[in-house]
Amino acid sequence: MADRSLTAAIRRSPPVDTSVAYDAAWIKGKTIVVTGGASGFGAGFVWHWARLGANVIIGDINREKGGQLARDVYKGTGNRGVRFVYCDVADWQSQVDFFKSAVQQSEHGGIDVVVANAGIVHAAGEFERPKDLDGSAPPPPDLRTIQVNLVGVLYTAHLALFYLRRNPGSVAADPASVASETPRDRHLLLMGSTAALTPLPNVALYAASKHGVLGLFRSLTATAVAYGVRVNLLCPHYIDTPLQTTISRLLLVGTRMGTIDDVVDAATRLVATPGIVGRALVIGPKLRLEEIRDGVHDGEWSLVDPASTEKASGEEEMAVFEAYAHDYEESDRMLVVLVAAVLTLVTLHLTYSLLSAFTPRSVYRHPVEPMNVTFLDHVAFQPPEPIAERLPDISDTFASYKYRNTCNISSLDLHTAFSPLCHDRRALLDAMSSGGRIGHDAPYMPRGCDMRWFSTEEVCEILGRFEKVIIVGDSMMRHVIGSINVLVRKDLGYGAVTDWNFTPQERQVPIHSTIPKDCFCNLQFNVKACSIQGIFKTADVVKNDPDSLSCPPGTIDVHIEQMIRFPIAPEEIERYKEILGSTKPTKPFAFIFGHGLWNDLDLQASLNWLDEILDTTIAQLPYLSAPHAFWPRLFLTPNAAGREKADEYLVTQGNKALMIFEESVKVEAGRRGVEHLGTWNMSVQSNKFDG
Repeated sequence: MADRSLTAAIRRSPPVDTSVAYDAAWIKGKTIVVTGGASGFGAGFVWHWARLGANVIIGDINREKGGQLARDVYKGTGNRGVRFVYCDVADWQSQVDFFKSAVQQSEHGGIDVVVANAGIVHAAGEFERPKDLDGSAPPPPDLRTIQVNLVGVLYTAHLALFYLRRNPGSVAADPASVASETPRDRHLLLMGSTAALTPLPNVALYAASKHGVLGLFRSLTATAVAYGVRVNLLCPHYIDTPLQTTISRLLLVGTRMGTIDDVVDAATRLVATPGIVGRALVIGPKLRLEEIRDGVHDGEWSLVDPASTEKASGEEEMAVFEAYAHDYEESDRMLVVLVAAVLTLVTLHLTYSLLSAFTPRSVYRHPVEPMNVTFLDHVAFQPPEPIAERLPDISDTFASYKYRNTCNISSLDLHTAFSPLCHDRRALLDAMSSGGRIGHDAPYMPRGCDMRWFSTEEVCEILGRFEKVIIVGDSMMRHVIGSINVLVRKDLGYGAVTDWNFTPQERQVPIHSTIPKDCFCNLQFNVKACSIQGIFKTADVVKNDPDSLSCPPGTIDVHIEQMIRFPIAPEEIERYKEILGSTKPTKPFAFIFGHGLWNDLDLQASLNWLDEILDTTIAQLPYLSAPHAFWPRLFLTPNAAGREKADEYLVTQGNKALMIFEESVKVEAGRRGVEHLGTWNMSVQSNKFDG
């Protein structure tokens, strides 16, 4: 006979048998988002799942702990997929930004699991004992617990239901799912509490918030699976975490707290088993069902001594129990052991006023002053963070690049994000043009908003949106194409040069020598010594060293055509026309222009140079003259004058002249529909003669 029960109708899986082993390896490669991930349960989840190979995005209001945790986990596991992103769960926009960042940082462009873990608890009894309400303007109760524990969870769940269904490669949740046949997931894991299952006096707001989470879970269990998302719930009892107040610890004298490890194990069981749908697990202190004689149990549970390392034959130990709706029998068996301790609240009430003088007002505090996550040992002042949101780069983008250790170059040495990401290209160009450094050779900081490092795969995808990326300009533009080649070849040693032409002696890396090799590491950008060795088009890499290119074959095409001075030499114009061709390509072209130094920052000469190139481009490709033609163009103005700049150029190419030139070009380029990126601020504290 067909099962017509409500459980079957809502496609809820059978009760979880926590005595059965599960395979945690399925978690590898999944992208998991954890709110409140910097401490307590969240930190336990992050460590364990990172060891299993998951990509974990930590969201937390505590910048210092979150950033440090991400760094510690990377050092301890080698997992580069663990990132910290600031998130105030009580702030809707902060959560929106957090989820968007998680999707951007996911290796597969989606989210498999969302863990709504963030929670707080304030000093017990504040709500139950109102005071100072007889004045003309009585203060309202402090409802931050509701804002974080309930409203924050509702925000998280709402966003999760949106993003989980859009997880690439995922399939709709189904109780019949098995891990081996389910490549990706759509899982929302809610953090509840036994405060929603049994009365816990003196924590009214906390209990109310967790009852709200339980109500959310019960409702979503009946509806979310219809949209392909599985929802599960964890209900920890008293667990030894920073949330426990002095009063709660006093209540448990003579009993036991549960452990974070048991909560992590229960969560991992739910995350790693795609067939568990709509179930709730209670976690508390480990209990033992003792055998009395002849293999018969008396049905009574007793607390396990934490000092005990062995159990007798036939004894069963459990810290995780199934519980849902009417199915509370198992959780009540565990809770009965703690009822006496809970009831001692009545006797402790008389002594509470004395103890409250020594009890923290709140275990969780909103930071008053912004805190740093990134610390720079070699600068006098740490970077300021005057705003709430922040997306830090916490790992070295170059970590897997060739010669990373030999060249000793980290992406974090060049740029570390300290502000929110810029919301559009114009904001990014303005921010990158007007930033600065705190100390010589410190990482560059844009002004007002920020960028993040793109992975090589992302760089390949961006460049692949264009038929060709055409770089036109003087010798400064060799640095641009050289940097692109370093990124797409993942090679810090020789990525910018034609190392396939090097002799064995030229290829030899100077590991022990104090004399640097020519065209190696930073020296490959030496225009005078390594110009002839520069890579001028992607086709040369494809022809001579295709295995060094990390982008998929045929997806990118980057060219440089050097046009140094104005008037432009006729042969340079002809070569430029050959690059353009004469037919409209399938994908658009992108243009990067750079000019100035070879005409001694003569503004009119550079504008004439630009006008001739734009006119030549339209004459060669008339379709670009259409009113709405897509024609992305960017003009780069020259670098700052470094300490090695020859004195003879300090008037015509010094920093004052460069600043005036940069400001003028920005205005004039904008009139021609060309965007502008200034590089003077980026390179002003430089040693080289040109940045």
